[in-house]
Amino acid sequence: MADSFPIDFGEYRLLRKLAQGGMAEIFLAQDKKGGICAVKRILPHLAHEESFIRMFIDEARIVSHLEHPNITAVYGHGKVDGYYYIAMEFVQGHSLLAVSERAKQVKMPLPRGLLAWVVAELLAGLGYAHAARDPRGRHLGIVHRDVTPQNVLISYEGEVKLVDFGVAKARARLTQTEAGFTKGKLSYMSPEQARGEELDGRSDLFSVGIILHEITTNTRLFNKEGPGGILGAIVNDPIPRPSLKIRDYPGPLEDIVMRALDKDVGTRWQTAEEMRDALLRYGRREKPAPGQARLKDLVYDLFGAPDSQRDIDKAKALAAPTPERVEAHRELSQAQVRVKSHVEARPQSAHKPREDETRMMPSELEQHRSSARSAVARNLEITGDQVPAVKLPISRDEPEIPVPNPTEPLRVRLARFLAAFAEDLRLSWRTRRKKWVIGLSGGGVALLVLLGLATGAFGRMKEGLSGLVQSAKDFRETEGISERPAIDAGFEPTQLRIVSEPPGASITVNEIGMGSVTPYTLADLPLGEKLRVSLSLPGYRVYTEELVLIPNRGLQEYTMRLERQVGAVRVTSDPPDARIYLDGKATSKRTPATLEDLPADTEVSIKVVKKGLSPDTKVVMVVDGVTQELAFQLEVDEGQIPPGRISVESSPTGCSVFVDGNFAGTSPVTGVAAKTGSHQVKVTCEHYGEETRSVAVWSEQTTDVSFTLEPVAFGYLTIRPVPSEGSVVRINGKRVPTPVEFKKVIPGRHVVTVENRGLNQSRQIEVDVAPNARITRSVNLTQ
Repeated sequence: MADSFPIDFGEYRLLRKLAQGGMAEIFLAQDKKGGICAVKRILPHLAHEESFIRMFIDEARIVSHLEHPNITAVYGHGKVDGYYYIAMEFVQGHSLLAVSERAKQVKMPLPRGLLAWVVAELLAGLGYAHAARDPRGRHLGIVHRDVTPQNVLISYEGEVKLVDFGVAKARARLTQTEAGFTKGKLSYMSPEQARGEELDGRSDLFSVGIILHEITTNTRLFNKEGPGGILGAIVNDPIPRPSLKIRDYPGPLEDIVMRALDKDVGTRWQTAEEMRDALLRYGRREKPAPGQARLKDLVYDLFGAPDSQRDIDKAKALAAPTPERVEAHRELSQAQVRVKSHVEARPQSAHKPREDETRMMPSELEQHRSSARSAVARNLEITGDQVPAVKLPISRDEPEIPVPNPTEPLRVRLARFLAAFAEDLRLSWRTRRKKWVIGLSGGGVALLVLLGLATGAFGRMKEGLSGLVQSAKDFRETEGISERPAIDAGFEPTQLRIVSEPPGASITVNEIGMGSVTPYTLADLPLGEKLRVSLSLPGYRVYTEELVLIPNRGLQEYTMRLERQVGAVRVTSDPPDARIYLDGKATSKRTPATLEDLPADTEVSIKVVKKGLSPDTKVVMVVDGVTQELAFQLEVDEGQIPPGRISVESSPTGCSVFVDGNFAGTSPVTGVAAKTGSHQVKVTCEHYGEETRSVAVWSEQTTDVSFTLEPVAFGYLTIRPVPSEGSVVRINGKRVPTPVEFKKVIPGRHVVTVENRGLNQSRQIEVDVAPNARITRSVNLTQ
């Protein structure tokens, strides 16, 4: 499409480009009623990528269910000239990221109370999306999955809008996210999203918590290098309290932030409404109260007047119904009615067209209507040096209508031009070779009205439209041109039988549909006249041939062989030499290879398989006569992905370490091999209790984990055997030195055994020891 604006795009006029992302570009646009909107259009290089198209359509389908003041509205979606698009509400403003960055540039501190109100508005839209239901009352299960400062818009009216549901999860999506695959911007993912686990709305609340933390502290929360570093920090690193960065950070706001960032979804905020209520309660303490008016003032203070306002004003001016446009539209409509009436008044029962009849195909009529409308919109005027040059739709062997000599008077040039213009439309399909026979009755007069309107010349010429018509008549008489074309005396009717292989094709003669299919016989056709015959059949290419009927041949038959509509797909893979499957069936081809003779306008599923790599499948729409490129990037099979490693330190050292329930040694432990994913690490130490954590491991990377165990409270046990000489004492099966005085033990129940081999006696007792308790027990072996 052209780069100059405005650009007509279906029902919309694109005024200028607003932004471009990795999947789509967004335009400021005007609809057919003059309203302003935004048009999000898939990028050209992705227009045939099935996965992106489905993701794009998913966004429109999801948001079409949502009507909320804090979510951008979708007005419609569809496809124009091969481009998928979404028409949506135009938000005149800036992203929350741009607002934050701009405030840093101009060193303007943002009021934390106002920022809390902005996030509360964001949560209002997010909560609505989480709870949304379809018209049948079924819960949609929407999770945005990409809540970032870039996707929160602040309008010049102080409104807060959540945008871009392109990777949102919903039960009714066309595209599904595979297990272990993550979508969204890494720095704003929740721990469960980073681990590739099943998500619900609480994942979005963690993302909101990141935003609130960052905009109120002016720092990035997970500022690590590389995807592994970012995701590892999200899953494993403790969240720093905002008050560690800003001493006077409000305690109530910090509590809200830290609960949103709790890595345990069970103790995090459970709903957007719950978190929003807490923020609003905090905001009520602010003076002046935060709200839309203060946010509006802030946006103007930071950015000034919006750049896009000039485009909007210009578009509205073009759409304004000025008196001149209203009058032009009225006269144009009347002229179109007269042309339509003249065309529809043709006799329907005649076997051959009348020689004085003006014939205009519907496509030609619409072309001239469009030209007239375009000219009125441009408000052109014809001056002494301006005469429009018009090309009419004529066959390849016919000359173009000449443009009158510029040195002639204006009225003569118009008359000559209009005479030729009307002549081409009046000639019947069997008298087209007589190119300069002119008539201005009926449809010719109506076309003069159309041309006068299209050039904006009505009311401006010295003698008006009636003068133009008279000039054209005078010119015709001066040149000695007859009013009606001569009738060819050699006309003889005959018959033509049209056969196709395969049969059943629709027949068009000279662009007029016959309403019949092959095989079919046409009767009462003129001899010596070129007949342009076209056959169309679904799944086959349109076949067109020019035929000339020969005299004295009776019934003449023509057989036409139709070609199937087929396309091809060239399949490549990295690495190559992968086996290719088509619609689930193995082919004999290996990448790189071309699959040919595929039925056009059908979807085919292509799968590539190579040993040791994960297979991949893509769906592509076959296009007639086109060889499409389909590239696969094969990934290593998960079973062959190199493992990562876990290293564990503890204080105190010497603690037992378990990974996924398996003993891995005593701390410190280094280099324990583990697959990519989430693992449970437990550390236990005598007198210090135990601690368990969930740890994310990445291929060929070492995850370091440190534990600090606090000592538990002890009790004290004294055992006095009788007799003491020769007696042995064991506590929980472990021999202890005697005498046993104030032995430090972990609180709980302990088994005490006293033995004396000289007396050949043994006795066992159970003792409950409470924290910090001092317990004394006597064990008499002589009784």
